[in-house]
Amino acid sequence: MEELFCVLERMKNDHRIAPAHVSLFLALFWIKTEQGAADLFPINREDLMQRAKLLDRGRYYRCLRDLAGAGYIIYEPAFNPRKSSKVRLGDLFDQ
Repeated sequence: MEELFCVLERMKNDHRIAPAHVSLFLALFWIKTEQGAADLFPINREDLMQRAKLLDRGRYYRCLRDLAGAGYIIYEPAFNPRKSSKVRLGDLFDQ
């Protein structure tokens, strides 16, 4: 949990981060914790949007790209509807 508090503190001071970003990051953390994933884990857009309470696909993808660009996550899109995209939470203590 200390990792999560460090990230939330960093997000609080990051002007690029909006509530939708925080919500999506928390949904990713929730899934990672549920799966017991140590590193890269598969994601499902519908599940993540529901958990993060995001209604717009455009906003969902924009938030994913923003979080990846800011170093909060590493996002590996699948570009194939039959495969899952993958995410790894960034090095939470690094920044």
